[in-house]
Amino acid sequence: ILHAQLKELASRDGLTGLFNRRTFQEHCEWLIQHSVRRHESFSMLLIDLDFFKRINDQFGHAEGDRVLVAVARTLEATCRRNDLPARYGGEEFAVALPATDRDGSLIVAENIRNAVKAITGLQTTVTTSIGVVTCAPTTLVEAAAISFHALVEHADDALYRAKDEGRDRDCHAGVVEYATAST
Repeated sequence: ILHAQLKELASRDGLTGLFNRRTFQEHCEWLIQHSVRRHESFSMLLIDLDFFKRINDQFGHAEGDRVLVAVARTLEATCRRNDLPARYGGEEFAVALPATDRDGSLIVAENIRNAVKAITGLQTTVTTSIGVVTCAPTTLVEAAAISFHALVEHADDALYRAKDEGRDRDCHAGVVEYATAST
């Protein structure tokens, strides 16, 4: 029992209770391979809380922690049953979206963005910038190899584009294709 409790503690973020970055990566690597085997799309969101430092500076770190917990609960409530939300680090969150194509990933991103903005009971409104990436099967021989790190890099680029375009928005990095056997 103690071993199981320690394993659970090591896989979760202490503040929010969401999976931590390491556990998220482990699960995503498996989900990506599962998607490839099943010839399905897989999408990922990187979510950054806009101007989070201002919240800590203006209202204190206790309020910053309340914001992080509220966002985590909102992600859990908004994500679909098979989605995997995690605290990626600091004020960044991530969500893995198995069996989700580009259009579906943008719907999920918008739902999350609007749900976070609608959180009540905090001292300020919280907005998010979201970077989205999708990998999808193709029969093209020159398709890219899919790795967790490559998807994070694409999602991160889209996240910074969302910030550069004014924040409180989501941007899609595009569809990264992976090769499948011809049928």
